[in-house]
Amino acid sequence: MFTGMNKALLALILVGTSVWITTPVVRSVTTTNEYGLGSLAVVFDGALLSYNPVMGRPLTDVEVRKVTVTAYSSSPDETDDTPHITAMGTATRHGVIAANFLPFGVKVRIPKLFGDTVFTVEDRMHKRFQNRVDVWFPTKAEAKRFGLQLTEVEIEI
Repeated sequence: MFTGMNKALLALILVGTSVWITTPVVRSVTTTNEYGLGSLAVVFDGALLSYNPVMGRPLTDVEVRKVTVTAYSSSPDETDDTPHITAMGTATRHGVIAANFLPFGVKVRIPKLFGDTVFTVEDRMHKRFQNRVDVWFPTKAEAKRFGLQLTEVEIEI
């Protein structure tokens, strides 16, 4: 529900038990376990967790699989000598994930953590990680804050 008031936008969006409040000056969120919604910035404890997530068409035929979800950034100590280029040859950006068990270009959703955001497999991890999805974040601090989580992912088939 959006309400406009004299050049000020106040938006309240209810997501389960989460309440999102945003104004032109302050963006804050009280959240349980969700890090993305539409194109709102998601700020938690001073760290930007997500901004302008990639929204795509709904995934129709999906396989649900429980995997470990981690995060990475383009910091040189986490990557090879081309930190801003994925293994597929594209630029790192929001919506990019790394996964060794899926082919390049596969669309994936992580609904319990990122809502309806659709990610695309464009990168790879070390070969020892087979049942894992690695989500790209702009900074190392944001990636570390995300940590390691076990959840279900929806894989387009």
